Amino acid sequence: MGADFIFSINEIKLTKEEAYKKANDCAFNSRQETIDTLVNECGCYHLSDDTTSSETTSSEVYKYLIECLDNVYNYQSFRDCSYFIIDGTRKFAITGGMSWGDAPTNSYESFNVCETLGLTE
Repeated sequence: MGADFIFSINEIKLTKEEAYKKANDCAFNSRQETIDTLVNECGCYHLSDDTTSSETTSSEVYKYLIECLDNVYNYQSFRDCSYFIIDGTRKFAITGGMSWGDAPTNSYESFNVCETLGLTE
C-alpha cells in the first residue's frame, strides 16, 4: 500500500452570496440529513456526538458550511488550490495531492464538503 492522489473540484456556478443561501437551507431546513452526509461521506466527525448529531445545532452547521464556502471561494489565497476554466465560461476550483489516509491539503476538507453538498452549483 502507498499514497494515493486525491482531489476535490467545485464548479463555481453560484455567487458567494447564493452559495451562502444554499448553505443556510442545508443547515436549517435539512440539518439532520446534512449532518449525516457530512459525517458519513465527508468524515466530519467533529459535527457528531458519539454517532448522534442531536447536540449539533443548525447554527453550528451553518457556521461550519460558511467556513468551508469561504475557503473554496477564496481559493486564490491558498498555495494548495488553483482553478481552471472549461469552454471559456465554466470555472472550477480545485485542490488535491498525495494522501496516506489523511487530507492531502489544508483546504481539502472544505472543498470536499462543498463538492459533496453541491454548495457552489
